[in-house]
Amino acid sequence: MNILLIGSTGLIGSQFVENFPKFFPQGKLFCLVRKVVSSSNNYANFIEHDFNEKRQLESLPWDQINAIVCTLGTTIAVAGSQENFKKVDYQYPLEFAQAAKAHNIPIFSIVTAMGSDSNSKIFYNQVKGQLEEELSALEIPILNIFQPSLLIGDRKEIRTGEIIGKWVSNLVPFSFLGLEKYRPIEGKTVALGILTNLKENQTLLANTQYKSMQPRVHIFESDAISTLLAQKD
Repeated sequence: MNILLIGSTGLIGSQFVENFPKFFPQGKLFCLVRKVVSSSNNYANFIEHDFNEKRQLESLPWDQINAIVCTLGTTIAVAGSQENFKKVDYQYPLEFAQAAKAHNIPIFSIVTAMGSDSNSKIFYNQVKGQLEEELSALEIPILNIFQPSLLIGDRKEIRTGEIIGKWVSNLVPFSFLGLEKYRPIEGKTVALGILTNLKENQTLLANTQYKSMQPRVHIFESDAISTLLAQKD
């Protein structure tokens, strides 16, 4: 499977890049980045891309791509405004999904967030919910939506909420019994869950004429992401 990854430098995306060859040793990985830097791996193809130039989408190697994975994500604090946040977490992913539809890419996988709801009074959750509705309306053959709870792991920037969540999870691990989907989740776990799911999708497409398939939307909350890995093991 040849995959186009959007968000390869983030918490989940970087783990996706690192673990990609374990799942798809014969596959190609195309990573869109704002600026290409040197890399020690020989399986990822880094493509410099200006996300504000929608016209650049047409220059991507669509004929070599089987699936798109979007792990883009920021916070309002990092983005600087609600407008900039929505550009990164809504506009960019939607534009790539529309391009996937136009170029007959059968699989689009994206990380949104637990609590996504277009009717939410919380702006963050509202934007995520609006995006999920727009993506579903495109009727891409296979749409995989991953809704992790609080993400933890090594980031370049400090996010106070993640520090607190990791501390609570380690200190009181049993406090989440019966509420597993709310437990903080490692970015690496999400990346491995996406890769595991894509491996299953690859098998499905190999045995199905996906162009005649009814569109399928699969939603994975944190506990379901962990279950994907357990099933693999």
